[in-house]
Amino acid sequence: EKISRDEVRIATDTDIKKTLIYVSQVFGSEFDAITIKATGRAISKAVRLVEAMRHRFKLHQISEVTTTWIEKPSKDDPNEIEKKPVASLLILCKMEASEEERTKIGYQAPLPDEEITPWRYDVRNRNSHHQQNQQQNFRSGMGRGRGKFNN
Repeated sequence: EKISRDEVRIATDTDIKKTLIYVSQVFGSEFDAITIKATGRAISKAVRLVEAMRHRFKLHQISEVTTTWIEKPSKDDPNEIEKKPVASLLILCKMEASEEERTKIGYQAPLPDEEITPWRYDVRNRNSHHQQNQQQNFRSGMGRGRGKFNN
């Protein structure tokens, strides 16, 4: 199944910061709506991503939790297929929401303006924070610490 550019699928190993950078580049400029999808243990990461997005963009959120049935070969008999229910989360983030969407059960209105901090990721300075940490941790060639009196 092909994934469109306005859809983000979250896995347990997804890097939230990199995903937030991608979303900040395309949300509002290329797309007015982005769909976030996650299943199982990745749902908590999807929620954290959307909460970070809500504090950076004035967006309407529509959440929907469903059950997806996954078919896997049985551990006992490889010829047998067992179905297992897995929780799925679909979050639609939009710049504008219609009246019909505002009445849905999973709808959340945008945060107040004072809680939104605009954030732009500067590609040129993406390593500046890492370099500052390296400079602070530099100990001018003293070697590893062995205590005050041990040589």
